[in-house]
Amino acid sequence: MKERFCKKIFISFFFLSAFFYGIENKPFVGIGLGLGSKVTTQVDQNIYRESSRCTANGNTYVGTCYGGNSQATYQGDSKNGLKFIFGNETVFDQYHSSGLRIYGVIEMQEVSLGNRTKYNENKANNTFQGECILDGSTCSTNFKTYNMLNPTTPQASLPSNVLMTTFSINLDFFANLPVDTFFKMLWPHFPFLKVGIFAGVGAEFSLLKSNYWINESLVQQESVLYASGNGLFINLGTNIYLSKHDRIEIGYKIPYYQMQQVMWNSLSINNTPNPWSDQTLRQTFNIKKSPEFHIAYIYYF
Repeated sequence: MKERFCKKIFISFFFLSAFFYGIENKPFVGIGLGLGSKVTTQVDQNIYRESSRCTANGNTYVGTCYGGNSQATYQGDSKNGLKFIFGNETVFDQYHSSGLRIYGVIEMQEVSLGNRTKYNENKANNTFQGECILDGSTCSTNFKTYNMLNPTTPQASLPSNVLMTTFSINLDFFANLPVDTFFKMLWPHFPFLKVGIFAGVGAEFSLLKSNYWINESLVQQESVLYASGNGLFINLGTNIYLSKHDRIEIGYKIPYYQMQQVMWNSLSINNTPNPWSDQTLRQTFNIKKSPEFHIAYIYYF
C-alpha cells in the first residue's frame, strides 16, 4: 500500500513538473483598430412640477403634477477607432499551446448618434395651481391655474460630432495549435508559428461627449451631451503568432451595458420666466453599443 501511494505521488509530481516547466510570462504592447458598430439611443422626455393642487384625469390631489411625455429611438454608428493595448501573457507549457492574458485597453472612436427611427407622444391636459391672488394684504384661497406643458416632438436627429473614450480591463484564456512543432519533425528550421483561439471577459468604462449640439426641446438650444456607463463584456476571437515577438489578433466584443445621461431643464409657459408657472423637463438618454469586431497587432518583449 505504501509503495502504491509513493508511486502515485511520483507520477503526479512528474506530470505537474512537466506541465509547469514551460510557464513563461511575456509583457506586451499593441495597437488595434475597432471596426465600428451600430449605436442605438433611446430618449425619454417627461414634464413635471410639484404642486399643492394638481388636476389630472378629473382628479385633484397634492403632489407631483405631470405634463406630457415622449419617447424616441435613434439609430447611429461608431466609426473605426484606435485601440492602445498593454498587458502580460502567461504561457502554461513549453509548446505555447495554452495560457491566459491580463491586459488593459484604451480606445477612442468618433460616434454619430444618428437619425430618429420611431417615436410616440402622450399629450396631457393636466393643470395645477401656483401663484396665489392677493386680496388686500393677505393671500386668499383663490389661486391662479396653469396648464401643464407637453414636450416638443422629438427632434429628427442627434449629434454626430461625438467622441467616445473607453477604458477596459480584460482577462482572456487561449488555446493554440503548435504548428511549428509538427513541421519541425520534417524541417528543423521551421519558424515559430502558432494558430489559436481565445475567449474571455472584461469590465470597461465608457465616456461619450459632444461639446456642442442643438437640443430642439429647449429655448436655449445650445447644449452639451455627456453620457457615461460601465459594465461587463465578452471577448471572442482568433490569433496567429508569427514569431516569438509578433502576434496578429482578430476579435469580437459583446458589451452588456449602456451609457446614460439625464438632463433637467426649466420650461416656462409662452417662454416667459415666471417662478409660479415654471415646470421641469427631464430628458433621459440611454445609449447602447452593438457588438464590434477589431483587429490588432501585438508585440512581445
